Amino acid sequence: MKLSELEAVGLTRVGTLTRGADGKAVMAGTVPAEPGLYLFVVGEDVRFVGSTAGGLAKKMGYYRRMHNEAAAAGPVIAQLKRTLINGDSVSIYTRAIGPAERLDWQGLPVSVLRGIEAALIQSLTPAWNRRGRNDGGGQTPAD
Repeated sequence: MKLSELEAVGLTRVGTLTRGADGKAVMAGTVPAEPGLYLFVVGEDVRFVGSTAGGLAKKMGYYRRMHNEAAAAGPVIAQLKRTLINGDSVSIYTRAIGPAERLDWQGLPVSVLRGIEAALIQSLTPAWNRRGRNDGGGQTPAD
């Protein structure tokens, strides 16, 4: 799936993470406050697909702050750090999708947000995602 196809379904490039002269992560752009999906893209390569019910701007602030911590935890933060230290920028794509948006399947509620996230991870197999991949390297959505 190409970036143009992702843009066609409503994912929009809203910002960029780069490394400032002081070595800290700098975010340019405006990230929506609503819950939704987000992608980290390096060049034309989707590296991570995530979702948040707590708000996209809040989540991106978390990533920026954790990058700037001396001992940041988590594999995605580590990958972001490596990418920025190497001089690459990370584009941020988002699509607001409310956590309350649900479908009904045989009487069971299905989260649109989590369903789209899982489908994108399975389709794109981003290098930084572990959950939802069917390559033996991570958990499947049922885990």
